[in-house]
Amino acid sequence: MKITNNSNSAFKSFHNQRQEIKDKTEAKIKLKESKTATAVAVASLAGAIVPLAIYNAKNGKLDNLKDVFQKEGSKLKEKANAITGFVEVKDIKQIGLSVTGSILAGLGAGFAVDKNKENRTKKVKEGIYGFLNCMIPMGIIAGAEHIAEKNNIKTNILGKAAIVAGGIISGMFISNKLSNGINKTIFKNDKENFEQREMKLSDTIVHADDIIGVIAMSKVPFAKQMGKVIPIIYSHVGYETGTQEHKTTI
Repeated sequence: MKITNNSNSAFKSFHNQRQEIKDKTEAKIKLKESKTATAVAVASLAGAIVPLAIYNAKNGKLDNLKDVFQKEGSKLKEKANAITGFVEVKDIKQIGLSVTGSILAGLGAGFAVDKNKENRTKKVKEGIYGFLNCMIPMGIIAGAEHIAEKNNIKTNILGKAAIVAGGIISGMFISNKLSNGINKTIFKNDKENFEQREMKLSDTIVHADDIIGVIAMSKVPFAKQMGKVIPIIYSHVGYETGTQEHKTTI
């Protein structure tokens, strides 16, 4: 078969049209991902902060804010501390509120923006994993600290570091196994699409909160300030939850 110039032109035209469609499809996917990411990021941050702020307001932070701003001659630092006190974390209950709020808000935003129902299952699975991945290591660390304190066991910096490291490593392993088991039970009819959630390097990012959380619950002078950044770290969990989706090929 003889290939003419017309044949070559037709082939090039077909190739160009196919590439143009592919480029437009990729652009639409990127735009959708950008909108989803922005909406989920904002919602996750709000979800991590609002429940914590409400809890703290009901437990004295609102009264403290009024006192500081009504007091004559109160310094700017006092006012700033009174305002940021609403996001201060001191115990595991507050951490739980921040984590739960972040995940639920991220999940809600993800559902609202991403209309693909197939992706919703993956988001829920990630939410379950994210919650356990945060709370189990933190629970182990807080529990170990409580036992040591109750039995008057004094721990130095190395001892505290060992507790934190042990809690993170064992907690991540337990949470991974437990979340996969829970997801497999809940989504037992989704056998074809069920994927074992493997631990990723990015999962360790959130465990900066474990280190900061232990510091926040300790008695060191800067603990109070460290505890105020925890909600920002936990918003990452909600973001991961809301942006999860099945990989698509073009």
